[in-house]
Amino acid sequence: MKIVDTSKSRYAKLEGFGINKIGIADNFWAPKIEVNRRISLPHQYRECERTGRVDNFRVAAGIKKGKFKGIYFNDSDVHKLMEGVSLDLAVKDSPIRKLLEDFISLAAKTQQTSGYLNTYFMINKEKIWKHLVWGHEIYTAGHMIQAAVAHHRVTGKDNYLNIARKWADGASEYFGPGKHRGTCGHPEAEMALIELYRETGDKKYFNLAKFFLEERGKKPFLFNGDTDLQDHLPIREQKTMVGHAVRQLYLCSGEADYCAETGDKKMLAALKRQWDNFVNSKMYLTGGAGSNYSHESFEEAYQLPNRAYAETCASIASFMWNWRMFLLEANAKYTDLMETVMYNGILSGMSLNGKRYFYANPLEHKAKGPLKAATVQAVGGNQRTSKHWDGTACCPPNAARFFGYFRGSIYSRAKTKPGLFINFYAAGTSKLNIAGTPVEVTQKTNYPWEEKIVISVNPVIPSKFTVSVRIPGWVKNAKCSVNGKLIKARAGIYLSLNKEWKKDDKIELLFPMPVERIKSNELVTSNAGCAALKRGPLVYCIESADFENINLFDVVLPKNAKFTTEYRPSMLKGVTVIKGNALLKKGKQGLYSTAGQENYKKIKFTAIPYFAWANRKPGMMRVWIPTT
Repeated sequence: MKIVDTSKSRYAKLEGFGINKIGIADNFWAPKIEVNRRISLPHQYRECERTGRVDNFRVAAGIKKGKFKGIYFNDSDVHKLMEGVSLDLAVKDSPIRKLLEDFISLAAKTQQTSGYLNTYFMINKEKIWKHLVWGHEIYTAGHMIQAAVAHHRVTGKDNYLNIARKWADGASEYFGPGKHRGTCGHPEAEMALIELYRETGDKKYFNLAKFFLEERGKKPFLFNGDTDLQDHLPIREQKTMVGHAVRQLYLCSGEADYCAETGDKKMLAALKRQWDNFVNSKMYLTGGAGSNYSHESFEEAYQLPNRAYAETCASIASFMWNWRMFLLEANAKYTDLMETVMYNGILSGMSLNGKRYFYANPLEHKAKGPLKAATVQAVGGNQRTSKHWDGTACCPPNAARFFGYFRGSIYSRAKTKPGLFINFYAAGTSKLNIAGTPVEVTQKTNYPWEEKIVISVNPVIPSKFTVSVRIPGWVKNAKCSVNGKLIKARAGIYLSLNKEWKKDDKIELLFPMPVERIKSNELVTSNAGCAALKRGPLVYCIESADFENINLFDVVLPKNAKFTTEYRPSMLKGVTVIKGNALLKKGKQGLYSTAGQENYKKIKFTAIPYFAWANRKPGMMRVWIPTT
């Protein structure tokens, strides 16, 4: 079951493997995947029932009397959850498998004969396709299609896929050249429809995706040229990341899928411009996207306040976009970004216990107690909450399906010549196929806590192919050897190892992980005079739980501070902490004072991985720390 199937996409250089072929048995990802399976997925289904999300289908189907409950796009949360369950089933039986099949039967009863399926519009008897700016009708169907494709690939059953096809058939009848104009205010369905085309071979689904993409920014404007809806320019002319971050990143994902099928050079050039704009001026150190709290959107270049919105869904959308760009171009810069965002911007959005979530992922929290909501959606602050389900709940089921996406992106293979790409590092044994040869690949590592990775490559018969291992861009002085022979390696590339591989051939990688002080571009004024700490792929932060009765905003890092690291297995489910000495400002700080007159005292300093913050008692947190 591939998360994105580019096996027949003419212009994609790579394809992924089925997630059922990928083994993960490490100390980092495997426990999180198990928590997702045993706790998060069942808990999320219970919340969908408690808040009426599933009941909406029963009411729309005439099985139950009642009114629509919740927000107009609530259907999408259930579909995302069902995709998460389907992806989980590819590897191991799910405790809510039956609930998945029951929901599919319910959705089939709810769907209209025309194919239309959206419980908000059906229950409220609203006119369909008339509220495309806010109605999320097409967006919601996009999540349904993705769930249906995943279910079909995992189980081989057509029941969910038939619902998706029936909807897409009906939409194709209504939208298109010479029919009705329109696209969704919230992009998402474009990549779903292209994946439906890949799964079924029916070109009309691809054509519908193309139509939706090319309606955006076309005059006369559908949405008054609104940048928040990416309607300001035709997609091939767009140059920067603008507007609502999740919408922009989902749109880019759909465009990348389109490029994989068509080789559209102008569209790909636009995507590369936008990628450069994102990475070089609008992305947080954590990989987070979208700094504007009011609109969940991108600001101008370098406007990256640490009160960051950085929605969890935006980080997952970035992961999805970069995976598609990587399949197109086989460039390590995309998997480097995926690594940054998955260890930091995505994992921060879910609690270690599997039941609480962040919608926003700030890089600092000043209050001693829970952060009060800046918007209805950004509930919980540094006290993670389950209350999303009583309002907007897009992030929790997105997080639930992310683990399948991660598993499916660990390896990929070249399409034109025999070649294996090793993208991410996690202990486990995977059973892959390279140019017709079964190959067992085993990773032994305690990454990201430890720097050593040993990879065994075991083809059933000696076979010549290239193994390309990613040397992350953050690494300095990487070392690589094959069967003990040193191979020159440099950071930020895939190191190509071409040979006849035989049983028990071993690749050894060493990625030194010193504590690094990171600085911002001087144009990011919110970080002036500050440094952040990174070790390996992980961004670190300081949190009140490690600083008793101390205001974290009086903590200062000395210029010559020395750091050590220590793995603590009983802390936060097992983390490596950074230790050292710091300074604490003494006395009350006035609004203004004479520079250089501050008084300090020495204090002990502990930093934890950013993804693990807000899993203990409420308190302050910060990533960027002032330096002397």
